[in-house]
Amino acid sequence: MAVNNVHTVGKIDIDKYKCVTDGIKSSEVIITDERIQHIKDRHPNDYEKYCGYMRDIVSNLTTLLKPINQIQHCY
Repeated sequence: MAVNNVHTVGKIDIDKYKCVTDGIKSSEVIITDERIQHIKDRHPNDYEKYCGYMRDIVSNLTTLLKPINQIQHCY
């Protein structure tokens, strides 16, 4: 199944995510129209409120969250 309407959000520093997963294949962060619509449907006004900040949020990550049952020590 092909995914249409993919938008580049920004780039991440893969090294920051290694304490969560070593499976990241690309530094490019994307969002599809389907995910945008999900945000708009399930979180009214959030997309409009934060879409202008997505590149900055992705590029300047300060906190990673992981499900409690998957936590390993990351320092």
